[in-house]
Amino acid sequence: MAVKGEPLDFSGKVVAVTGAGRGIGRNIANLFEKHGATVARCDRKADMLNTDLALPYAGRLLIGDILDKYGRIDVLVNNARSNLRNAL
Repeated sequence: MAVKGEPLDFSGKVVAVTGAGRGIGRNIANLFEKHGATVARCDRKADMLNTDLALPYAGRLLIGDILDKYGRIDVLVNNARSNLRNAL
């Protein structure tokens, strides 16, 4: 638990950030890295961990990929979103 006035330390922690390719997701991932975390950057256009979470079961596949690569997930930031809309 962080104490007021003390710096955050995520050293040794694995943080998965969805939607980390740009905008808020990228900034969140950068901030965790700045505080020592190993960050699994997930985005549908990423070089690695490029899962389109709009697809069925994609979340399960992504978690499996992260666990295979990093061994665990200590923090999950669910920041993915989509602009896709279906006709009514």
